Amino acid sequence: MYLNWLKKVLALAGIIAPLQSGAFMPACGPVFSMEYAADGRVEVKPPAQHGPKAAEYAKVLEQVDALLGPLSPATSALISVDNAFVFSVFDPTTFRISVGLRPAYMGPKHPAHNFTTLIHEYGHAVFETNMLMRNKKFQKLYAEFSSLEKRIEQTEGSLRDTLRSRQAKLLPLWNLRGAFHELFADVVTLTATKDPKALQSVLRDSRESYDKHSAPELLLRDFTDGRHSQALRVWKKELQHRVLEGEDPYFAFLPVRWEIWKLSRNHIKSENYQKTLIPKVYEILERHYMHLLESGEPQKIGRGGFDNIEVINQRIVEDLREILD
Repeated sequence: MYLNWLKKVLALAGIIAPLQSGAFMPACGPVFSMEYAADGRVEVKPPAQHGPKAAEYAKVLEQVDALLGPLSPATSALISVDNAFVFSVFDPTTFRISVGLRPAYMGPKHPAHNFTTLIHEYGHAVFETNMLMRNKKFQKLYAEFSSLEKRIEQTEGSLRDTLRSRQAKLLPLWNLRGAFHELFADVVTLTATKDPKALQSVLRDSRESYDKHSAPELLLRDFTDGRHSQALRVWKKELQHRVLEGEDPYFAFLPVRWEIWKLSRNHIKSENYQKTLIPKVYEILERHYMHLLESGEPQKIGRGGFDNIEVINQRIVEDLREILD
């Protein structure tokens, strides 16, 4: 039943197309083949073929899928690896993941072929897949926003302005959705790598020197930074302001990230614990986001979606302590 709903929603947004076999795949390219492709899920483009083959990337996806418990894997996602990509990204309107190869000059903590970014971006696809399968109101938000985005790209002039005005009404919840996305994708990365600094290591550039509490781009991806009292002060005085002013999803849930590490740090190397962490966190995040979507509270989250972010953090932390402790 959930799969049928997912097919319908993606079709409404123009994202999937039926194959002759009757199966459905994202309408974003051919099924890949040969040694640099695997099971139609991964394509390694020619500039990146000096590195791991697609089967190795596909193996990483299988390892993540084994940690999802009752959650559905993102089988509709297609992954493209290319060193032409500076950044890696999950596109929710095509269900395509682009994985960029980190340049060698960024140092030994940035191997040329980095699986950590794949895990993070795949986490986005898992979150979107399950939210679409399980929640009709989320399906509606997704279909409406994606459809408007597509129409805006195809039009101009006064019609485009009208469409943007309609889309603006959806932006608060869409922006907030992005913050939930980033948190969940980072939790998937934490669980799969068992390393709370995995994403911080990916972002760190060996050519630069960082002060621990003056480099937000690192602070926001290190689950362990919550052990420093200064980190919470930085979030309250500086980073929360950046969330409110810039509608930046990466900084929105720092207190939640730190609490997750506090509760899981003594168990994260346990295989049994790993298999429960992702679905438990997902259930909490889904419940809180859907509460905001389904209740009257969207009016309280503000034009950008983050006006009530400190309260949302507090509520999620309370649930985490009850479920993960």
